[in-house]
Amino acid sequence: MPRRLSQDELNHQLAVILANGSPFAHMPRLVRAAPRVSRPAPLSTSPPSSQVDQRERNESQNIIEELKKQIAELEKKSQDQEARIQKLEEDMKKKDEIALLDTVSS
Repeated sequence: MPRRLSQDELNHQLAVILANGSPFAHMPRLVRAAPRVSRPAPLSTSPPSSQVDQRERNESQNIIEELKKQIAELEKKSQDQEARIQKLEEDMKKKDEIALLDTVSS
């Protein structure tokens, strides 16, 4: 299973994708392994360039969708943490008020 990316890594990946159109633009195209037979493979087995381009676009789109999902999950977690922090701050404030009232009343 791939590791989870941090918010900074997600932002960087998204910026690269948006800037270049493909996260694989800087990489050479992958070459299929040669068949194990001694004769050369017929030319018809290699997919046309348009199919390769379409497959790369689909892969890029899938990566973009996955990054968007991860960003949404991180934003949700961040909002949950902010809500918890706010609740803790309110609880601390109430405890401080109670402690102040206790010291004043005694």
